[in-house]
Amino acid sequence: TATFSPTFGPEALIASRPGGRLWVADSRSGTVQTTLRFHREGPGSDDRAALGRLVPLSGGKALSWVRSEDPAATSDVGAGTPLVLLDLQAIAVSREWLLPQVVDAC
Repeated sequence: TATFSPTFGPEALIASRPGGRLWVADSRSGTVQTTLRFHREGPGSDDRAALGRLVPLSGGKALSWVRSEDPAATSDVGAGTPLVLLDLQAIAVSREWLLPQVVDAC
């Protein structure tokens, strides 16, 4: 999923990628400007954040969650849905919650 992010400029997009990565790209050219790597335990950790859908927030933050049908969903997420608050400026996971899995009955 990609969305505009004012943190990186008015024309910047952010897109979640597998392995706790987030691309920052130019919306006009589609060129990836940088790749941010988010880890649950901080830089250098092998415990990567589970990133999926994105919603930009104020203050250089973004909210991300993984739906069970998303390709980013992994077996270690099976107990629920991780909801991750990202600090885009510090390139860090600010907070993470594990929510019960929501089933769409429709």
